[in-house]
Amino acid sequence: MDEEHRLHAQLLNHAARPIAEYPQVHVDAEVIIGPAAATLVDASSHAGLLVVPRHPPAERLGLRLGSVVHAVLQHAHCPVAVVPIP
Repeated sequence: MDEEHRLHAQLLNHAARPIAEYPQVHVDAEVIIGPAAATLVDASSHAGLLVVPRHPPAERLGLRLGSVVHAVLQHAHCPVAVVPIP
């Protein structure tokens, strides 16, 4: 495993740590390198739910979604939860 892949895996493990509090919830976590929107849409074909973050919008009116979230909402093969992050 190269250094970049190891660092991505370490970040994923850290981000997924709170899931351990809910052992009844099955979560598959894996590191996949590639274009974000296409990779997530592809992963959605094997998922029951896809969770993506929504960063705070810029100082503009209306709900602003990034291009990745927008593409996922348009093309996902499963339900998508868009979760705002501070």
